[in-house]
Amino acid sequence: MLGKNRVSRETRICDHPDCSNTFEVRVTSNRKFCCISCGSRGRKHSDEEIEKQREITKLLWQDPEYKRIQHEARLGRVGGWNRGLTQETDPRVAAQAEKISGSTQSKETKAKKSKKLKGKSYVELHGKEKAKEIIKKKSEAIRGEKNYNWQGGISENPYPEEFVRVRKEIKTRDDHRCQLYGKTGITEKKEIGSGLSVHHIDYNKQNCKPENLITLCCSCNGKVNANREYWKIFFRDRLQEGALIL
Repeated sequence: MLGKNRVSRETRICDHPDCSNTFEVRVTSNRKFCCISCGSRGRKHSDEEIEKQREITKLLWQDPEYKRIQHEARLGRVGGWNRGLTQETDPRVAAQAEKISGSTQSKETKAKKSKKLKGKSYVELHGKEKAKEIIKKKSEAIRGEKNYNWQGGISENPYPEEFVRVRKEIKTRDDHRCQLYGKTGITEKKEIGSGLSVHHIDYNKQNCKPENLITLCCSCNGKVNANREYWKIFFRDRLQEGALIL
């Protein structure tokens, strides 16, 4: 006979074909599996269920408070088994942090993302307000002593006075378009600091001849600082062939 406030329980065997674990439940319970893993293993979700869950997840991550809580939880500051633990005090937290920081994407995933984002501005991807924040953070991250080209506050090769006059003529010649991707210096982009620059093809600031100058957007002007020999040939051929983007 059961005592007062006692609930009758029974032992059951997990219904999953690959599991033989036993578990105790109330006699009136409808539970058939020993754990969530066994209950969800082999279950297939419909396309409608998957799409619905995606929409719910998107809405959740649009909430700043939800994002903050998730960030705090990953650091072990709120909820979960890792609450209050740090990398120094618990090896499990250290292993988790190493896994997150060391995770890499496959070449296929990187190529897919690159193709999706190529040629799009921050305004197109994130909206005007968010684009301003992103560009401001990026600018502050490479400003002054943080920049790898920092020369103690003094430019090693300052632009000559002639360049100030000539660069306006070059922009007009190139129809105010980036000669790599065809972007224009429209007002909307100028508001967030993405105007046009005049690039020295041979990377010599003192050489201000028209055949050594070409118009680029700020993004491309930074891009061509790498692999310089390739870009020298590329832009010289474009000018010689008269193949400007107009």
